[in-house]
Amino acid sequence: MRRKRQTEDEALLEAKARLDALVRVETEQREAELQRTLAVARAVAEAPGFSVVGGGDTIAALATAGVTERIGYVSTAGGAFLEFLEGRRLPGVEALTEAPA
Repeated sequence: MRRKRQTEDEALLEAKARLDALVRVETEQREAELQRTLAVARAVAEAPGFSVVGGGDTIAALATAGVTERIGYVSTAGGAFLEFLEGRRLPGVEALTEAPA
């Protein structure tokens, strides 16, 4: 019985060590992704010309990088903003353009 308990404890310790390693890798990957995202935000802010960005995650990245004020236009519309830039018809915009003045 004692040996079985020791084996179970060893298995649990091994599983915990594997889980801890996975968490470390995940954390490192997220940090690397964050650093790449912030690098893109800074690059857009430093680029010549008028910059246009939109979406909640993008706005958060700009704020984290401290470059929001250096962006020409920041939209909070997210996906709808991207669809508008693509030239898609948006029901809300259609309703406003067709409404009587």
